Amino acid sequence: MNIHHVAVGGRSDGCITHPGEEFVYVLAGEIDLILGDEVTRMCAGDSAFFASEVPHGYSNPGGIPAAVLWLNSPPTF
Repeated sequence: MNIHHVAVGGRSDGCITHPGEEFVYVLAGEIDLILGDEVTRMCAGDSAFFASEVPHGYSNPGGIPAAVLWLNSPPTF
């Protein structure tokens, strides 16, 4: 588990896949969570759970830095 700090305009380096499951909870700001072909805008207080085998990534489209609690099982970073 860690907290991703995502700068305004920041994003993951593309989408990745790996074994496991993930849970994300947006602590501050907003992110676009990319899961396969779908993009979901998430704001502070929103959460998501997904299989890590689904290609996934994120970006910060907002005007303030985002903070996201990210939990992987099993740990991958």
